[in-house]
This record gives sequence, C-alpha cells and structure tokens, in this order.
Amino acid sequence: MVNVIYNPMVGRLGLQQNLGVFDGFPEDMVQACAEFSHLLPARRLQFFIVEALKDLNGYVEVVDPDIIATTTPITCRFEVGIAEGKIFNFLSEDELKRFKKLMKNRICKILDFLVCIFYRYKREDGKEVSLWSDFHHVRFNLEGSKTLEVKVHHFKGTRKLPLNVLIRKIVDRINEKILVEGLKPLHPIRIVGH
Repeated sequence: MVNVIYNPMVGRLGLQQNLGVFDGFPEDMVQACAEFSHLLPARRLQFFIVEALKDLNGYVEVVDPDIIATTTPITCRFEVGIAEGKIFNFLSEDELKRFKKLMKNRICKILDFLVCIFYRYKREDGKEVSLWSDFHHVRFNLEGSKTLEVKVHHFKGTRKLPLNVLIRKIVDRINEKILVEGLKPLHPIRIVGH
C-alpha cells in the first residue's frame, strides 16, 4: 500500500500546481473555435464556466437525428474533467470546491477541460447499444478583457455531435448560470467549426 500525502499547493500526483491548464493542449490542431463578448470580471466568469461544466457531468439527452446525422435518435451522456497539468480530474462537487478554494484570490486566464460524450441507441428489439464515443479538449481563454475565446480539439471518436453544436451547448449552460445571477449573458461574435 502506498501512502499519498496531499498538499494543496502541489497536485495529487506530486505535479506542480497547474489547476485548470492542460500542458498538452494541441493549439495547432484546433477544429473549432468561437468568440463571445461579455461584461463580466474574469474572476467571476471562471467560476461560471467551471460550475456549468460540473453540471454538465452526467447530463443525458436524446439528440435530434438531424443534428447527429443518423436515422435513429441517439442518447448522449456527458462526462467532464478539469485539467491539472498533464492529467484531468473528474469535475465532481469536491473538485469544484477545491477549484474555488485554490482560485479564491486568483484568476485562471486559461481553463482546459476534457469533455467526453458517450452515445447509445435503442435497437428495434428494445436493447440499448453503445456506439463509439467522442473525446474533446475544450479550452476557454479569458485573457481578453471583454471577450471569451473557446477552442475545441476533437481527439478521439467519430465526431457524431458537430463541434459548433457542442460549443453552443456548453455556452448555453454557462449563460444559464450567468442569468440566474441577473447578469448579461455571453454574446456570440463568431463560431467556426462543424
């Protein structure tokens, strides 16, 4: 049995603290990007982003066959991890609390996530069948004072869900969090990718 000592200033695996940033993000292999204008302080926006993606964890929806280009409705289940150097931690309630505690007095200008989408469909006999899943690196860049940039790299799977639809789904969830606080939502400037 191995004893692991957890120090909040050093990652769980002894990595230098780099919560929110994936060291291996493939900047030169981005398949979709978007830009949104906003009127929020970056510190507040980072929390809205992380909370929205935490809520996306375990979310299941039936996607319209027209969106996924299939003849039968497909069920999608989302799972999300937040980057920490070279790894991703499952974005649970505990991980959200940890992020908020570590970022209490800091701003994370770059936020990277692993967004996994697991697909299933029902055969005519009623049995559910798993399909090939999709895995994406999603980067939020908060360095612009009034703009948020979103980049997506699809690195595994058949890309059933178009990337511009994925960006819109994520931003819609962020906007829900923002609107609950009575603030102005993110406004799309451009979304490029399919």
